[in-house]
Amino acid sequence: MVNRRNCLLVVALLSLISQIGFAQNPKREPLGYYNYVQPRMSTELDNAEFFEILVELADQDAYRRKQIEQYLSIQHFKAAGVDSEPDFTVKVIEAPFQFKADDRKSSVQKFKENGVERSRTVYFYTGSMTYHYTMKVLNLDGKELFRKLVSGSQKTKGRTSPSMTDAHDMYIQDKLKFKETVLKKSAEELATAFNNQFVNMNKTINLSAITIKEKKFDYPGFNKACADLIRSYAVLNINNEGTAESEELLSGCIIFWTEFVKDATPQDKKSFKNDKVTAAAYYNLGLTFFFLKNYSAATENFELTASYDSGVIAGIKNLINVSSDCANRVDQ
Repeated sequence: MVNRRNCLLVVALLSLISQIGFAQNPKREPLGYYNYVQPRMSTELDNAEFFEILVELADQDAYRRKQIEQYLSIQHFKAAGVDSEPDFTVKVIEAPFQFKADDRKSSVQKFKENGVERSRTVYFYTGSMTYHYTMKVLNLDGKELFRKLVSGSQKTKGRTSPSMTDAHDMYIQDKLKFKETVLKKSAEELATAFNNQFVNMNKTINLSAITIKEKKFDYPGFNKACADLIRSYAVLNINNEGTAESEELLSGCIIFWTEFVKDATPQDKKSFKNDKVTAAAYYNLGLTFFFLKNYSAATENFELTASYDSGVIAGIKNLINVSSDCANRVDQ
């Protein structure tokens, strides 16, 4: 029978091993929303200033042509006027709408007449409409720089009426509203595609930094570097281009965490710098490079974060997608 003294000794020994055998878990420090600039995909219009919009409609409807021009919101560039020649053209071509055969349906409608509840059969028509828009961006020589297609199918439903004839007539009228709805949606999608291609876009992302509660082990400088990173975030949210202060702080963060991971052994769960601590360091390093707009380095470090511990920070996959997308745009 094991005596009480030996039991207490074993418990104490296990407690000591648990204190020296495992690195502690990182702690997320929410930063909030960070405003960054998503680089444009193409630089072919960097020297352009004025544009013109040309719209081709199957029915030559002047009103809907104006609608397309209104909803096709081109950012950064100016519409050419009497005193300015266009540097490029945005051409939008609308293919003829195609409606499937009208489908007549009916339902029972209840109503009151002179205080008496009655019912009657009402009719309405349903169907679907297929649409197709093409946007071409052309330079002064007529060379096509970019093309975007938007197409799809829209379900349609007309108003109800006790008269089949009236219900059908109203459905014909309502088709115009369906066209306007699709036109607005398509023009806005085309505008988004244009701006994504040729304009630096303001974007927002939610971020956190990572600190470590130094209870079992000391990580000299880790939380100091994290505090510098947090300070840099505050500066950059005021001045997106950064300042001498933020540049100095971020440079120090790169030096610290680059050195920190050199002797990390993330494969060893009992390591002083285990997978969670290593992932935390790589995440903070990736965030530092993201703030410095070195998106390739940011992506590399975010991927290392996920490879060691994808749960150490929420949304790491989204960060990888965002930074890699920015890196691809910069490399264009």
